[in-house]
Amino acid sequence: TSGSYNFVDPSQNSQSVLNSIAPRNVINARTQEYSGEATLSKGLFRLPGGMAKLAIGGNIRYEALNDPNANPLDTANPANQYTSYINPVNAQGSRWVESAFFQADAPIVKMLDAEASGRYDHYSEGFSHFSPKFGVQFKPTEKLTLRGTFQKGFRVPSFAETGGSNVGYTTYTPNNANFVSQHLNANGTPNNYAQNYYIGSNTAGN
Repeated sequence: TSGSYNFVDPSQNSQSVLNSIAPRNVINARTQEYSGEATLSKGLFRLPGGMAKLAIGGNIRYEALNDPNANPLDTANPANQYTSYINPVNAQGSRWVESAFFQADAPIVKMLDAEASGRYDHYSEGFSHFSPKFGVQFKPTEKLTLRGTFQKGFRVPSFAETGGSNVGYTTYTPNNANFVSQHLNANGTPNNYAQNYYIGSNTAGN
């Protein structure tokens, strides 16, 4: 509507005009992880199948993410929010994780081996979990091996789920009969006010 874009000869448009239509979008995101781990293993005693072994260990690490929104809030003029370009996702957060784990192996006899292990994780965000694992291996002949395993685990929420947001749009259909009846064309069909339209949405993780 301003006449700034040359539709007749697009090659005549300056870079500033092109940038006003398709602005350059640059996002600088940063992730960090620092980790330290120590383990100790030792043979305990002999069984008919071999040496029973135990290993224990611990881990501590720091994780952080800062993935900002390319369309930050315009504090000077909030009405301008989301009227330009939109980066639909942002995420940020940091946490310390302390873990302890063990693994025990018992070769009961030559053809039967049992194993048990477990890991305990504590997150500074306020949740912890213990994950056990048990396994048995039976090898009656050189060409036949049977294994059975039981294991439990868990999934840690991502920083996007605990401290991020997702900007987008959702379709809204006016369905209030009284509202629709007041916004009809002459032929009885719903006018523009009673048609489907889009509403901006912002989903925040907590």
